[in-house]
Amino acid sequence: MRVAEPSLRAALGPALDALARGEHPPGAELVKRSRVREVLRVPLGEELAYLKRAREKRWPWRASGMAREFANLSRLRAAGFAAVEPLAHAERKVPGAREAVLVTRALADALPLSARLRGEDPARAHALLAEAAALARRLHEAGLWHRDLHTGNLLFQDGRLVLVDVGKLRSLPFALPLALRARDLVWLVNDGRLESTAPPRLVARAYTRALPGGPDPEPFAALVARAAARAAQTRRRSREWRCVVASSGFRSERRGSLCVLRRADVTTSAALAAAAAAHAVETRLAELPGGPLPGPAPDLFARGQGAPEPSGPATAPACARRFGRGLPLRSPLALCHPGLRAWRLAHALLLRGVETPAPLALVETRRFGVVAESVLLTRCSDDTLELAAALAGAPERAREAGRELARWHAQGVEASALELRARPEPWRLVAVRPEQARLHTLLAPAERERDLARIAERLGPDARAALAEGYRAAAS
Repeated sequence: MRVAEPSLRAALGPALDALARGEHPPGAELVKRSRVREVLRVPLGEELAYLKRAREKRWPWRASGMAREFANLSRLRAAGFAAVEPLAHAERKVPGAREAVLVTRALADALPLSARLRGEDPARAHALLAEAAALARRLHEAGLWHRDLHTGNLLFQDGRLVLVDVGKLRSLPFALPLALRARDLVWLVNDGRLESTAPPRLVARAYTRALPGGPDPEPFAALVARAAARAAQTRRRSREWRCVVASSGFRSERRGSLCVLRRADVTTSAALAAAAAAHAVETRLAELPGGPLPGPAPDLFARGQGAPEPSGPATAPACARRFGRGLPLRSPLALCHPGLRAWRLAHALLLRGVETPAPLALVETRRFGVVAESVLLTRCSDDTLELAAALAGAPERAREAGRELARWHAQGVEASALELRARPEPWRLVAVRPEQARLHTLLAPAERERDLARIAERLGPDARAALAEGYRAAAS
């Protein structure tokens, strides 16, 4: 155990003893929890402190993440940077792993920058992100590479930015190359939901103007834009895999010959019962507990999504689709069973902002180690209309559909095979058959035109013209 002040050892003793017994300290409030880490707000005398506990599997000679963060916070404060105050760090061995605890002092009236940006007008939001870029420049000139600089790891207090969660920070013995500097700025250009937050040129200009000298703004802005695009692509691929492994929002289980992939708030028993009740190729089931409510699907990959809510899971009708044998060899999910392909592609489409019935669970039946059949459970799309009927006599909706298709194409999604429908309230295009999706890093102009032509040929002349008008206005 390491403490910043000897007097803290006695104050922290009861909290650490409670953790050793597998209990929360008295008066503790759970702030965040994942599979391997949790953050508690605990009283410390007359003040509050944050206690971060992690269970890690590491080689004995490697320092834990909590130990590195304790040292990094001390280094930052000694160098004159605003950072949360580290109070203590403790470790102990547990069966098969090592448990580490970091205690930091709570800052009064401090908000994460991500929360501060919510609801701000663009000008003020860009000003705050420019301050974050200037802070990154000062870190880099001091030889410090943050490696995880995003708006969730910065606190806003009394008009200043305070560093927090610096476990990945590294001190380098040489001047940072431009490529590493650009990598530290990518999540000021994009947020965690892979949406744009600030133009690369604005971030690069604020970075170069923070101190004398530095890189040329225009070439550096192009470097930041390329780094942000690569980081977003890597993040998207990483998040696409979360739905097939055990993670904070999803579960993967085996029950004899059955394999169940599900959201964390959908119970295994409910998924198995719903799959057993599905007899036809497509079946509408009774209300299934768990999952999001019907309507526009929420961001299923945001932090904390999929975790059970204290008020109980949502209850709404679900649809079951049964997939038989088959091994489609279509990019990008080659050698993937049709049911698993539909499960993965539904989440991949949601990540790209494409509306599709929210997937709840996938139940696979295996025989001799091979998937024989599977059942995909999703929310229903009963409130949607055929696209041709929805756009007939409604030129403004057809233009809106064209603008939506242009956005899908910009995300690399071919839409003609998705069996498009329309939800009237709120107006959205809905992809009913996600397993037919074809995803690309970039769609060539000729491929976009062909995909748009396949969709437009099913519409009337007026709707076809309005669709093309809206598409070309958005694409330009």
